[in-house]
Amino acid sequence: MRRWLLRSYFGFLALLAAIRLYDAYRLRHPWIVGDWLIHYAGGFVRRGLWGQGLYEVSQWTGLNIGALAALSTGSVYLGFLFFAYRGLAQQPTWRAFWITLTAPFLFWFPVLDVQGAYRKESLIFALYAWLVQGVARAPASAFRRTEYALMLLPALLLSHEALMAWAPFLLVPLAHAWPKTPEPRPWGRLLALVALNGLVWVATLAARGTAAHEQAILHALQQAGYALPYADHAIAWLDVTLAYQWHYQIERWRQWDVAWRMLIFPGVASVAFLPLVERVRRVYATWPARVAAGLSAFMTVVLMFVAKDWGRFAHAYAMMFFLSLLSRREPIPLVMRPRTLWILYGLFGLGYGLTWQWHHVHGFRLTGLQAWEAALEFYANVLHRGLGE
Repeated sequence: MRRWLLRSYFGFLALLAAIRLYDAYRLRHPWIVGDWLIHYAGGFVRRGLWGQGLYEVSQWTGLNIGALAALSTGSVYLGFLFFAYRGLAQQPTWRAFWITLTAPFLFWFPVLDVQGAYRKESLIFALYAWLVQGVARAPASAFRRTEYALMLLPALLLSHEALMAWAPFLLVPLAHAWPKTPEPRPWGRLLALVALNGLVWVATLAARGTAAHEQAILHALQQAGYALPYADHAIAWLDVTLAYQWHYQIERWRQWDVAWRMLIFPGVASVAFLPLVERVRRVYATWPARVAAGLSAFMTVVLMFVAKDWGRFAHAYAMMFFLSLLSRREPIPLVMRPRTLWILYGLFGLGYGLTWQWHHVHGFRLTGLQAWEAALEFYANVLHRGLGE
């Protein structure tokens, strides 16, 4: 019964993703589809490994570049949902996961995101979900699986350098599972892979390209029908001065209707993890795991300082933190009675409704039920357009 419910729930999430990606392909959505074809670095835009690969396949096969981008995006996200499902299905109990499974800032965030859902963060989500469910099932494989993940990470970084902000989480499963791994433990090889990823990341930031390269790629996107809005100035957000960033952030925090939601969100989000507090203690009992999570948090804050879509980055960190809790599968002792858990669930939903106004989320100027109505209306229109053809 439990697995049937999980399959149905994740199948529903997969269906919503398929609907959204199909609609994005039909409308030639510049962020959901077009963004996968490029790679930001150092203030310039390049195709990156993933985008270049899609272009090569398109030219070789004659297939539509947008269709390839939508299909590859859907495949990556479905892979993430599959491995996340496997990680949850092998847990002895999932009562403690109720709130996190239905929290709007985790699995429902791309469903409710009005601008850039199903972005390249899905790449590292899928890789990490594969890693944690495998380590939970066979702790002795932690070293081998971590090595494989670090071998694949450079390809992800060459597709989007910002994924480095959540890469430290890849070491968390090993931090608590390594005593169960058999000898010998190739620490030197592991450190070499970490260093390699660091060099690749620095290279993605240092290889700035030229203005001619940027214009050529933007022109190619325009020809394909995926011209990015306000591309002339939006792409160069990493090229602005530090003084400009400070001024922008100060003005941003002066808008109290936005600032107080950014301040209260960590508190509201942490409520979803209260039933999982014992699992959090066990996963992060070692200092390497805490350092990895702390380093990722610092890099996420830096990203939120540089870029504007802070809700997207908060979602990415929260998802990686949640997935890290699936790297173990011993029973989770409930720290509260079932009735208290349901009360907490209701208070969480109410609290989140009052702090709904995230960047790029449906009903950005709405709260509570109005925001959910805006999201439902959006998907109703998507289905109407699809069935009307």
